[in-house]
Amino acid sequence: MDSTMHLTLTSLPLLQGVSATDFAQILDQTNYKYIECEKGELLMERGAACQHLTFLIEGTLQVDTQYDGHYSFTEYISSPGPIEPEILYGIRRQYASTYITASDCRLLKIPKTDVNRMIGHIEVFRLNYLNLLSTLAVRRLDTTRPSRTAGLRERIVHFLTIHATQPFGPKRFRIRKSDLGEYVDASRVAVSAVLHQMQDEGLLTCERGYIEIPNMEKLMIW
Repeated sequence: MDSTMHLTLTSLPLLQGVSATDFAQILDQTNYKYIECEKGELLMERGAACQHLTFLIEGTLQVDTQYDGHYSFTEYISSPGPIEPEILYGIRRQYASTYITASDCRLLKIPKTDVNRMIGHIEVFRLNYLNLLSTLAVRRLDTTRPSRTAGLRERIVHFLTIHATQPFGPKRFRIRKSDLGEYVDASRVAVSAVLHQMQDEGLLTCERGYIEIPNMEKLMIW
């Protein structure tokens, strides 16, 4: 493994702080797979069983997520980092989203049996994993609907931003304004008025059942 790859792996959140000895153990005793993919490849499909801890090492993925059959959300995530690490354990062990390479990518896949061993024998890795799961759990709490006392624009911004895995870059919703109105407790007309105001400010664009957000970071600091 070249020094660049080694540096990339040690910078991953789950591997940060792992000692040189433990890291050597991971490389020697883990049946990891190093994968290179070209742009446009389907990596994981929604509903597929998760049997590996998968890291995006290099490149960008298109992530498509369907919600309740009423709307969908598309974003692009960049490396490095794990892909849905929370579903390796627990009741639901199927991917919630579909992942397609938006550029040439490099990935690392570690079988669950090896992850189990790493959690049991490498304390730093175990603590990093618990910290990551705790962070994801807190984020789930933040996805609850905002108080009805919040302004309509605030409720819409909350809805648009809580879906993002990474709080920056372009995002796309496929959603009818009437359905968005149900989620933010407002009429279609009221929702449309606020969205057009935000469009005039350059925060998003709306047309034909789509909401395009060119820069999520701008919306999040509104």
